[in-house]
Amino acid sequence: MKTCCVIIPIYNTIPTENEKISIKRNCTVLKDYDIFFVQPFLMNSDAYEVLIAEIYKDEMLSRPDESISISFDDHIHFRQFKNKYFRSNKTYSRLLLSEDFYRQFIDYEYMLIAQTDTYILNTDHTLDEFIQISRERSYDYWGAVWPEGPFNKPYTLKDRFKLMVVKEPRKLRVGNGGFSLRHIVNTINLIRRRKNLIDLYWRFNEDMFFSWFAYVPDDKYRAASEEEAYDFALEANMKEEIERGRVPYAVHAWEKYYPELIMDTR
Repeated sequence: MKTCCVIIPIYNTIPTENEKISIKRNCTVLKDYDIFFVQPFLMNSDAYEVLIAEIYKDEMLSRPDESISISFDDHIHFRQFKNKYFRSNKTYSRLLLSEDFYRQFIDYEYMLIAQTDTYILNTDHTLDEFIQISRERSYDYWGAVWPEGPFNKPYTLKDRFKLMVVKEPRKLRVGNGGFSLRHIVNTINLIRRRKNLIDLYWRFNEDMFFSWFAYVPDDKYRAASEEEAYDFALEANMKEEIERGRVPYAVHAWEKYYPELIMDTR
């Protein structure tokens, strides 16, 4: 079994300039992993293939004395799913709450989802580092940390999903699925155990689902602690943490929250 694959969901035929920045950065840092662009059926992906060719060209120019060990054909893949899953955030969540999605990547132990609004910021950390911690501590899920405050409004007792599942409020902190590491087999097992709930309340966000059950004591699905996840990925108003010197491996929604920090690293 291979260790980990990288999933990059795409749904627009032409990526924006900021999406290109994210894809170039993440594909370059994660070049030793199999990378799957997940897209709707029959979507024209020519623009992404051109972008990938540019990445490989830049990589070769930056290392003229070294051989590039992984070829384009061996390393980059395009995997298609039904168009209905790419119509909205809710339908995308439905895809990531389906057992069939994860079964497409069953040859891997873990998957890293890196949406096109994510950016790997700190290469002092590595993906292997978080995989090793996951193995040692039996973690199944890492996500970008959700902060306290107004951004966390959806995760209150007013939320219908929370009212149906538990009798007390709980903050969800780990975390956003836009940049997330998942144990594939254990994720499939959780989806099977909670299938009735998914079918009943399919409109809730998939990352909220995984974050919630990762902290249910009698379940078998575990997330990294909030403290550990700070080193993995941040979201929203976490700029203060970064400015204090705690730079995570990656950030989510960088165009909205961290544009100047990203530009400084390019």
